[in-house]
Amino acid sequence: NFLYLGRGINYPIALEGALKLKEISYIHAEGYPAGEMKHGPIALIDEEMPTVVVALKDRVYDKM
Repeated sequence: NFLYLGRGINYPIALEGALKLKEISYIHAEGYPAGEMKHGPIALIDEEMPTVVVALKDRVYDKM
């Protein structure tokens, strides 16, 4: 399992990244809005879960 996180305009990029990983490797991956992590999947992950964070130097960078 992989988790892709993005916030604001980066969220669709995270969704696309998760989709591409699924299509290419047949590995389960989910894109999720970073601002909503505390309300959902954070309870399901641990330090060993691969996570990709899309965090460009933009207005939401400091919130990541």
